[in-house]
Amino acid sequence: QLASRTAKDYLRDSVVLKAGLGKIPLAALEAKHVAQFRDARAEAAPSHVRNEMGCLSAALSCAVESGYIARNVAKDVRRPRKAVRERLITDDEYLAVRSVAGASVRLAMVLAVRTLGLPADVLRLGMRNVVRYDDGRRTLRFRRGKTNVQVEVEIVGDLEDVLAPYLMTPTLHPTFVRREDGKPYTVDGIGAMFRRCRVKAQVADFGVRDLRAKGATDMYRADSTSIRRIQLLLGHKSVQTT
Repeated sequence: QLASRTAKDYLRDSVVLKAGLGKIPLAALEAKHVAQFRDARAEAAPSHVRNEMGCLSAALSCAVESGYIARNVAKDVRRPRKAVRERLITDDEYLAVRSVAGASVRLAMVLAVRTLGLPADVLRLGMRNVVRYDDGRRTLRFRRGKTNVQVEVEIVGDLEDVLAPYLMTPTLHPTFVRREDGKPYTVDGIGAMFRRCRVKAQVADFGVRDLRAKGATDMYRADSTSIRRIQLLLGHKSVQTT
């Protein structure tokens, strides 16, 4: 019943949970054990601990429904506060990485900044997402994988420049960002390539995922787009998240 993305995340998180709590019999699991796991993971992997706690709580809720245990002790343990990322990616940093990147990484970077897409969204984009209007306008129309919100971004400026070769020459390849053999990249694959480019450019840590935040920040600072419109483009349910 889980969305495919959530199932994949839970499968990854379950490995960590089994390593940390798997030796404790289910009926003997107490809130203090969960709290100890939380504190250890909050120090070792602060960006993942909330998701791992969510996976644990979902598993224990399933165990309650199946009659294995009487209550979900994970609900008695406070989750760590979500850390607010304050890393501002400057234009110079962005351009430095882009200058040493190969064609696939450069394309992914522009798509992320101009469509405000997450890496998975960017890697799915292809000619099937191009919409042509009678007045000559062309747009990219797609649904964001995390929220399923449909957005449409006009193909102009940098976006038009990088997509020009694909728009002028018909192709059977399903995606814009692809390997030399035509197969699509995985999120981990394009992320690893990007990290090597960032290290080569001697730029402080940031990833492809962070580029959508940069794109949204650039739009807001340019005073050309309202925060509500950026909220819609990002697919956020609440403007406070934006």
